[in-house]
Amino acid sequence: MIYENIMKLCQERQIRVSRLEKELGIGNATIRGWATSSPRIDLLKKVADFFGVTIDDLVSDAPVTEYQKSRPEKRTRSEKGD
Repeated sequence: MIYENIMKLCQERQIRVSRLEKELGIGNATIRGWATSSPRIDLLKKVADFFGVTIDDLVSDAPVTEYQKSRPEKRTRSEKGD
């Protein structure tokens, strides 16, 4: 589910996984590898910080966007109606 949640966030932000890896200094195809293997926690933290979500959000079985909507502290101004 980690890989799927990251892919969803990338799609929402219109960023390719390869671009995300480059911006975070993560090796090429590392995130794609998380579809079949477990990521290092330090790399997962970098991804979570980039998207403004928690590691728990990334590893959850529920889509990460559902978590953001249900947790007001993670909502953006536009989501809050400001």
